[in-house]
Amino acid sequence: MIFDFRFREIDSTADIKKLIDFIRQQHLNYPDYHSWVQRAEAELYTEYKQAVMAFSDRTLVGNVIYQPHKQIQGVLELKNLRVHPELRRRDFGHFMLRQAETEARNSGRYSLMMIDTRADQKDMLALLIFSGFREIGRTSLYDSGSEDVMLAKPLSRDGNLIQIASPQ
Repeated sequence: MIFDFRFREIDSTADIKKLIDFIRQQHLNYPDYHSWVQRAEAELYTEYKQAVMAFSDRTLVGNVIYQPHKQIQGVLELKNLRVHPELRRRDFGHFMLRQAETEARNSGRYSLMMIDTRADQKDMLALLIFSGFREIGRTSLYDSGSEDVMLAKPLSRDGNLIQIASPQ
């Protein structure tokens, strides 16, 4: 049995197009998701957003998109993590998270990584906790009525987690 899996960063406009097509198909019913995808595409072209992509036989099967947090200096925000449903539970997500973490550490610009996910995404929550993230708050972030879990991971051994107060 032969497996051909490759992980790499974006290196062409064709990669961005593949990535946008891939994430467009997996919206999870977030409000205004297609508008976000359009903004993400523009920010990928300007390199404000970065991505690690997973390929199997030249087909995109996973991604993590990340960027500097827009309000908090020194925080890398993970914006989108997707793995094709048929390839989940093979450590693709974990590997891509570790690669984003490595990029963040190597840049010297970040002391913390943050991500959010829906509270009902139990597999994603388990992956994030396994990957060293800790919950820092819960609220509805996207006007969807769903509860979202905010998680963070310090990038140094002595790093502290910031606390985000949930609205009362």
